[in-house]
Amino acid sequence: MANLILNPEWTEGIYQLETSDLIIGGPGGVDNRQAIQLGKRTEYLKQEVEKCAPSASPAFTGTPTAPTASQTVNNNQVATTAFVKAAIAALVGSAPATLDTLAEIATALGSDGNLKATLLAEIGKKATASNTLAGYGITNAVEVGGIIDVGENRIRLGWKTSAPYGLCLTIDNSDQGILLLANSLSDVVNSTSTTTPANVAGVKKAYDKAIEAFGTASKAQNGWCKLPNGLILQWGQSELIDTTFPIAFPTACFNIQFSDIAGGDWIGAATIRGFSKTGFKIYTSNDIGAFMWFAVGY
Repeated sequence: MANLILNPEWTEGIYQLETSDLIIGGPGGVDNRQAIQLGKRTEYLKQEVEKCAPSASPAFTGTPTAPTASQTVNNNQVATTAFVKAAIAALVGSAPATLDTLAEIATALGSDGNLKATLLAEIGKKATASNTLAGYGITNAVEVGGIIDVGENRIRLGWKTSAPYGLCLTIDNSDQGILLLANSLSDVVNSTSTTTPANVAGVKKAYDKAIEAFGTASKAQNGWCKLPNGLILQWGQSELIDTTFPIAFPTACFNIQFSDIAGGDWIGAATIRGFSKTGFKIYTSNDIGAFMWFAVGY
């Protein structure tokens, strides 16, 4: 007794036995036709079922899809990639690109797992804000217009509200204590010069300091000089069509002069194309070469 030979396929329709059919067995017999057709269907369905993932711990392949739940859902429903991406976007919000991951946030916080305690400890080291020295526990501070007591030899420094341009402090050998000056002023003024002009050396020293303060300069190849009357002179060398001044003129540039440097490329017929407080541009008929320039402004 042999088994039917069954190939897995889906046959359309099942043969109906007729009253006129003869009883014929065997692989191709009429009596076995219905069994073969149903058996093929069974094998086909079995094969298709085996292709499906098991219900317990299925391993999907390809690109399986599922409905995307709203962000308010909280159950055992499958979370799609769209759901996860929306949840992360809501968590990140408007955070900058350098702080939109947990790793970046942890780095920014110094990877301190107990940041709250660390911050509270640091805050505890600070003094409580106060608008008085007493609020900081300082009880021996000198008030404005008060007296400074230093040791047994005490120098009392008062103040005078009627002095229009400052105060004059005089210390002589009748006072207790010593006043040290960083630089001696005896060659310019002293305590007896209130009604006497300063000597020539003192006047020259003051004049030189004033000129030095107002007549500053940068003595470089590309440099500048500020005159006491406000004029600014600038000079330099360049090989560029666009040349930038060492410093910008605060208000305006009045005039620019330039000339070739001997031994360099001849710049040919050249003109000032334009200038501003920060620099100038030249136009030349030849390739640009090295040249010297001088500018005046204020």
